[in-house]
Amino acid sequence: MKSLKRTIASLTAVLTTAAMAMSAAPAFAYEDITAAKAEFVNSFNDGIDREVAQYMINNGYTLEEAKNAMKMYMDGLAIMETSSNARTTSGNYYYSTTHLANSNHFALLIAVTPAYTANKVDLTLNALESMITSTDSSYIVPNYASYVGTTETYYYTENNKWCHEITLKNITAKNDTTACAAVRIPITPTSLITSENALLQNLSLDITTISNYTFALETYASGDVNHDGKINLSDYTLLSQYIVEAETLDIVYADGSNHYSFVTNAMAADFNCDGVVNFLDLTNLDKYIKLIT
Repeated sequence: MKSLKRTIASLTAVLTTAAMAMSAAPAFAYEDITAAKAEFVNSFNDGIDREVAQYMINNGYTLEEAKNAMKMYMDGLAIMETSSNARTTSGNYYYSTTHLANSNHFALLIAVTPAYTANKVDLTLNALESMITSTDSSYIVPNYASYVGTTETYYYTENNKWCHEITLKNITAKNDTTACAAVRIPITPTSLITSENALLQNLSLDITTISNYTFALETYASGDVNHDGKINLSDYTLLSQYIVEAETLDIVYADGSNHYSFVTNAMAADFNCDGVVNFLDLTNLDKYIKLIT
């Protein structure tokens, strides 16, 4: 991350530009709006910030809209530079023990090392009904679906537990070395769940398969891009940087591990859950943050 000094300098540039624009009538002090937009973009000293500002302009924001959006971006950057991305808890988990994001949650099954073709993989995800509920079918994420021949899913309740059984057949290797999101299951924490860590601890994954095909279980909330249990401007800033390909979301947390964050956080960045991370996710996350604050 860049220094806080750079953040303050860039934010000052934004506010100065905004003040110039509002100091004369009509609303903009420029007859040539194209030149005004170019000056606004170039007012940012850091290349990443300029890329984000240019992205806003390129995707149809008016100058005033871009100024407001970039103020949110810079405020989020200041938050990122003065606080940790997530809290370290017991064991190997990086999930917050004090916060639970207030957006839609998902369990994510990640194919860790799909080194070769497997004819069949059976997975069962389950939890206590008193802690977590779900009535929706599992969902093979788009970037993995073409590598699975057929899919069978079953949802049922038994002995105060809900279960999702997923069978993947005729799986071909997508990558030998890089983990990728495979299956997403919508879940709803009950009022007894008060943190992201508690949510994960109440899920269990059983795998009946060949030993070389490994899956990991993670959970995430839509829009919680840095996975700290809160949805705020730091998530907006990270999403902005991810969209312009200046950020991979491969975050190493306080316990020294990334926990497949480059997979899990990228799924959280898909705020609309449509399989694509783009400007629509950014604008809707903007609206959501304003709604909850």
